[in-house]
Amino acid sequence: MPNLILDLVLDALAEPMFLTDIDGVITVANTVARKRLGLEKYIGRPLAERVGELRLSRPDGSVLPAEDSPIRRVIATGQPVLGFKFSFEGGSGARYFYEVNTVPLREGGRVVGTASVLHDVTARTRLEQDLDTAREAAEEANRLKDRFIAALSHELRAPLQPILGWTEVLRRHGQFDEVTGRALEAIRRNIRQQVRLVDDLLDISRIVHRKLTLRYESFDLREQVRAAAESFEELAALRRIVLVLDLPDDPLAIWGDGSRVQQIVANLLSNAVKFTPAGGRIVVRVRAEGREAVLAVEDTGEGIRAEDLPLVFEMFRQGGSPKGGLGLGLNLVKRLVELHGGHVSVISEGPGRGTRFEVRLPMTTDLEPADAPARGRRLDGRSILVIEDNADTRDVLKVMLELEGAVVETADAGEAGVRTAEHLHPDAVLCDIGLPDIDGLEAARLIRRVAAGTRLIALTGYGRPEDIRSALEAGFDAHLTKPVNFDQLLNLLAG
Repeated sequence: MPNLILDLVLDALAEPMFLTDIDGVITVANTVARKRLGLEKYIGRPLAERVGELRLSRPDGSVLPAEDSPIRRVIATGQPVLGFKFSFEGGSGARYFYEVNTVPLREGGRVVGTASVLHDVTARTRLEQDLDTAREAAEEANRLKDRFIAALSHELRAPLQPILGWTEVLRRHGQFDEVTGRALEAIRRNIRQQVRLVDDLLDISRIVHRKLTLRYESFDLREQVRAAAESFEELAALRRIVLVLDLPDDPLAIWGDGSRVQQIVANLLSNAVKFTPAGGRIVVRVRAEGREAVLAVEDTGEGIRAEDLPLVFEMFRQGGSPKGGLGLGLNLVKRLVELHGGHVSVISEGPGRGTRFEVRLPMTTDLEPADAPARGRRLDGRSILVIEDNADTRDVLKVMLELEGAVVETADAGEAGVRTAEHLHPDAVLCDIGLPDIDGLEAARLIRRVAAGTRLIALTGYGRPEDIRSALEAGFDAHLTKPVNFDQLLNLLAG
C-alpha cells in the first residue's frame, strides 16, 4: 500500500520526478519521467546508462561530464543541488532544456539515495536565445548604421569641398555681372544648406547614442541670435520675407554651448523661412523672464493643424506639410534645448494663422568677455603642403591659398606627402585622412618625426567625436570637417 500511494503521488506531478539509490540506480520514476525522459526501460538500472545515451550538455553546448551531474554531486557531498541547468537532444533531433533540483535521501543521517525533480525550461530558454540573437543582431545593425552614417557623411561632404571652394574663389576674386553673381550666391547658399542637413543627421545620431559633447562657456544669447539671423537675411530678402530682430539692450548670459544655441536658432529660422510665403514676416524676439531667457521665433506662414502639433518635434515627421524635407531640424532643436536644461514649445492657431516657437533656457549671472571675432588674414610667404587624393579638392585648395599669398605644394598620397614634408619643412600641412596608401593618421605620425615644427591640420569628411579624437591623438593640431569654412582655415594657418 505505501508504494501504491507513493506511485499515485508521483504520477500526480506534472513534471518529471525520479529516485535513485546510493549507486545511482533508478528505483522509482513517475509516468512523466518515463515518457518524457525515456526512463521506462531503465528502472532498476544505473541512470548513467541513460545519461550516456542522451549526451547531456550544459546550456552553452559544452559536454556535461558524468562526474559533474547533479546526482553524482549529491551522493559525493550530501548537499542538495538546486537550479542545475542542462540540455539533451531528443529522438527528433530537437534540443530540450531542463532545470533540475536534486536532494539527498537519508536514513538515520546517512545518504541512501537521491530524489530529482525536473522542470522543462525549453520554451523559456529558446525565447531567451531568440532575444539574445535579436539583441546581437540589433547591436550589429546599430554598429553598421553608425559606420554607414559616417561613410555617408564623408561621401556627401567630399564633393562639396571643391564646389564651395571654387565658389569662394570666384566670389572673392572675380568680377561678374548681376546674373552670374546671383548664380554664385545661390550655389553657395544651397551648398551650405546641404552641409546643415548632413550635420543635423550626424548630430541626432550622436545625441541618441549619448556621444554629443557640449562645450560649455558663458555667452550672450543676443550674439548667437544675431549670428544665426545674418545667415538668413539674404534668403529671406530673396523670398520677399521681412525678417525682424527684437533684442533687448542688456546682455542675456547663458551657460552652454554657444555654437549649439546658434544652431537651435538657425534651425527655427530655416523652418520659418520654408513655411512663410512671399510678403510674409518673421520676428525673432529675445527677452529675460525671471531666471530664464526666452527666445521666440514667430512667422506669418502656413500654420499647423491642431492634430499635427504633437508631432512637430518628432523625427522624420513633417506635420502633414507637402513641403518635404527630412524632418530632422525641429527634432534636433528639441534635443539640443533639452541638453541645455531648457524647454521648447510650439503654438499655432491653425492653417494660415502662422506659427510661434518658444525656447526657454536657464540664465547665468556671469558673462565672460567675448573675444573679437577673428578675421581671415593673408598668408604672405607661408609655405603650405596640401596632401589630398581628390584632384578637384587639391586644386581648389591650392588656388585659394595661393590667392592669399601662400606658397603651396601638393601631394596626392600619404607617403608622397611625408617625403615632401621632410624635404620642404613647411609652415603647415593640410592632410586628408582617407588617403590611398597610408592614411592621414599614419602620415601625421611620420611627419611629426621628420618635420617636428610643422603645424598639422586634418581636413576630412569624417567629423564624429571619435574621428576628431583620433586625429588629435595622431599628432594633428586641429581637425576641420569638409567643406571647410575658408575664414576659419585662414585663421588656423595664420595663427
